[in-house]
Amino acid sequence: MPDAELHFLTKESFATIVENNPYISKVHVLSHSWETMLHELKLEEYDFIIDLHHNLHQFNWEFGSLLMSKEIKNSATYAVYMPIKNTAVERLFLKIRQKYGTIFIKATEFRAKREQIFSERFVIFLAADQ
Repeated sequence: MPDAELHFLTKESFATIVENNPYISKVHVLSHSWETMLHELKLEEYDFIIDLHHNLHQFNWEFGSLLMSKEIKNSATYAVYMPIKNTAVERLFLKIRQKYGTIFIKATEFRAKREQIFSERFVIFLAADQ
């Protein structure tokens, strides 16, 4: 993807770590409210979002999924997760986290489904919080 731009969102205290990276086109610094940040990010009209961190205590999956479902209306939102061995816990996990429309895909099934996902405009969350 030679024309791709890579933007990076981080807390203010970590901005200096990535600001001189030649592969990052723009660094967004979270120094105010999430609502303001989401408004700024919405203006960027991203085609693809990857959440590598997902560890901000005030921005859990449910809150994030709710806000993203309200802000991103023209794209399907997907989350890739590692399957949970206990099927009852996995069903509960999915029931809670899918309630605002995010489509969860097991990491073990992502490869088989990626062409379908990549064929249309989408937002995808990759997180390690389990």
